[in-house]
Amino acid sequence: MLRVLILSYEYPPLGGGSANAIFHLIRELSTEPNLSIDLITSSPNKKNSLTKLYQNINVYKLNVGKQGNLHHQSRTNIFLYTIKAYLLAKKLCRQKKYDVVDGWFSVPGGFIAWLLKKPYIVSLRGSDVPGFDPRFAWLDKFVLRRLSKKIWKQSKIVIGNSKALIELAKKTLPNHNYQIIPNGVDLNMYHPTQKNQNEKFVVLSTSRLVERKGLQYLIEGFGIFSKKNSKAKLILVGEGPLYKKLKLQVDTLKISDKVEFTGLIATDQMDKYYQQANVFVLPSLNEGMSNCVLEAMACGLPIITTNIGGTHELVDETNGIIIPTKNALAIARVLGELNLDKQLSQNMAQTSRAKAGKMGWSKMAQSFIGLYKEAKELTNA
Repeated sequence: MLRVLILSYEYPPLGGGSANAIFHLIRELSTEPNLSIDLITSSPNKKNSLTKLYQNINVYKLNVGKQGNLHHQSRTNIFLYTIKAYLLAKKLCRQKKYDVVDGWFSVPGGFIAWLLKKPYIVSLRGSDVPGFDPRFAWLDKFVLRRLSKKIWKQSKIVIGNSKALIELAKKTLPNHNYQIIPNGVDLNMYHPTQKNQNEKFVVLSTSRLVERKGLQYLIEGFGIFSKKNSKAKLILVGEGPLYKKLKLQVDTLKISDKVEFTGLIATDQMDKYYQQANVFVLPSLNEGMSNCVLEAMACGLPIITTNIGGTHELVDETNGIIIPTKNALAIARVLGELNLDKQLSQNMAQTSRAKAGKMGWSKMAQSFIGLYKEAKELTNA
């Protein structure tokens, strides 16, 4: 029996892409009879709870004072999680003989694993890697870079969800046992449907409404494109602090009749939005391995995205178009190309689905199991 303790402050309904990834990982691991998993995460309400989610999986949810936006964790939330998760994990480690601890996010998951002084691995997700997000430049320089180096150095393995993320991590710690496990996608939920070619040309983007996602450039580019395309429609799925600013931009450009802000959409309803779209756009200024790009690919959409992060590991000229960051004119141009060239769009759509077909969540889970076993072997060596 392989016993694993997973530390992740995000788990649905809390969090975004990483929460989605850990949800599917847990679901896939539940089918493994020789695996026992305890997950310590945050509670969406002010209650502690323990749920036996599957026969071999327990989920501990800790009260971290969560209120308001479920997709954003405040510093207070993360601080409370760190303290409470450490105390609970320490207690569980005395009761159970874990073979390995898996800390999601360098901080807090990896930090807690480091404090426990048990064999551990660190699962990097993006913004937890120094240098990923310019907003944290000062914190990276004076705190996180030094702390991350210590945490990673004592781990058995550091996992990243893209090659680009690992290359960034190497700037902090050049030599270590780094491994790449890409995100997966639910191929049964997300799949293509036949589109009516006489309907509107629908452009879709799904993300948190924050500066890092570059949505202001998408809106500007769409505004230029839609002047000559009366059937064009832009759908923005998600919520966040930039909503009012983006809505004002839409109103100022006088395209409010062509742009829809849906707000937060439940995961089990997202496939309908992908399936009605003709193209997916993610104009991020920085990105790791995007779940929403994988979902769009699985639904057979051409992808327009920027030349950052793990982009090249998902998108190339066969299934999309890669553009520079902060470039509204480029967005307008490629939307025009895909709208006019139906054969190109169709070819890209088919390739997107084929690529996504090789990235199911079960493959991701098997990779994690392999590294859990490797970490155990390294400990016993």
